[in-house]
Amino acid sequence: MERSSERMLLRTMTQFTSPVLHSLLDTDAYKLHMQQAVFHRYGDVHVAAEFRCRGDDLLGIYADAIREQVESMRDLRLRDDEYRWLSTLPFFRQDLPQLAARFSL
Repeated sequence: MERSSERMLLRTMTQFTSPVLHSLLDTDAYKLHMQQAVFHRYGDVHVAAEFRCRGDDLLGIYADAIREQVESMRDLRLRDDEYRWLSTLPFFRQDLPQLAARFSL
């Protein structure tokens, strides 16, 4: 990535004064489906998630900003309205919203 693009992206990353994520549901459906599958098929197995950058960009210059955003995720909890909505989705078992309600980082 050229230097001017790096500077612009760094400014963008550091402009956040509040968390980027505001909900545990700020994710894609694939992750929720995988959580459900692991919970039901491999409930006694410890699992971990890992970030993989699929691009050629070096993210090291953004490490502090990324770390701050990840730290802010510790405060996220499933809200009551999110629980009710998640419970209405027919492709999730009823225990997934219950699991999500107990989830914390």
